[in-house]
Formats: sequence, C-alpha cells, structure tokens
Amino acid sequence: MINVLVFQSRFDEALEQANEIRRRDPVSFVSEVELAQIYYRMGDFGKMADILTELEAKNPDNQRVAYLRTFHLLATQRHEEALAIIGPIYENGKDLQKIYAGAPYGYALGKLGRNDKARAVISDLGRVSALEKGLCSVTRVSTDLSWNG
Repeated sequence: MINVLVFQSRFDEALEQANEIRRRDPVSFVSEVELAQIYYRMGDFGKMADILTELEAKNPDNQRVAYLRTFHLLATQRHEEALAIIGPIYENGKDLQKIYAGAPYGYALGKLGRNDKARAVISDLGRVSALEKGLCSVTRVSTDLSWNG
C-alpha cells in the first residue's frame, strides 16, 4: 500500500503508514527502507541520507541498502561514489543482480562520460535470460537518458 501512495505522490499518507510500522516495530528493516524510498521520491535527500546511514550501520552488507545509497548518491550528483558501490555489485553479480544494478551503474558511467563502458553494460544485459530481458528495457531507457544529461 505504501508504494501505491508514493506512486500517487501521496507522501504524507505514505509517511504516516511507514511511521506506524516503525512505531509497532522499532527495529523494522522494512519500515526504514520504506521511509528512505519515500524521502527519495519526495526529493528530501537529507532525510534519506540520515535513514541510510542508520541502515548501513545495522546492515552493512545488505544489497538493498546499497542500491538505495546508490540512488541517493546519483540524485545528489555524487556519481563516482555511486559507481564505487554499484560497480562491484554489477561486476560480481548474477543475472538478476546485474539487472537491478545495471540501470544505476550505466547511468553513473554515462554521467561520468564513460560511454563505451555504459554501452558494454547494455550489451551485457542483453545476454540475460528471456524472462529478464523485459527488465533490461528499463535499464536501456535509463542509461540512454544519461548520455548527455
């Protein structure tokens, strides 16, 4: 339900629900992730950063947290730092990990002018299984937008 509210830009209601989950379960990983995602969509990268710092301290090896930090860094124009996080996940990952990491990885590469490498990411993603190819189209669009922006 929270994701639907966020998609509809009903951020106050989404925050209310996420905070209610947090009140009921103060150590809830899910509520913290939800809050970080809400603040990302709201463009409140300061609050998102605060939550991510706490999540990283409690869950240092969690890839979902790493993905969120990557999107935070990209949104705040810290492309090299984002690349340092998402690059190893992409380079060492299995097909599904490559799909999730491919869009932010390709975007960061494009923003840094490393277009040949970004194109290689697209090509690499094109080799994943037929089921996963649908997700690759999202990656291609996201990466294509990064070339000149």
